[in-house]
Amino acid sequence: GRQLVAYLRRGLKDTACERAARERGVIVRAMGRLYVASPARSALFMGFGGYPRRMIPPAVAQLAEAF
Repeated sequence: GRQLVAYLRRGLKDTACERAARERGVIVRAMGRLYVASPARSALFMGFGGYPRRMIPPAVAQLAEAF
């Protein structure tokens, strides 16, 4: 599959973005909660491999509206 980590602009919380995306039917994972020793960096983990190509552009549009 294809995966992508998207680092967010300062001021955007990955957990809030994850929640907003989910409310729009798009599943992403907040990366900040995975940090153990280093300072957390706000980012989203996204996977594209399990979806048909035609589903990706509308999901990206929904993700953009989420934040």
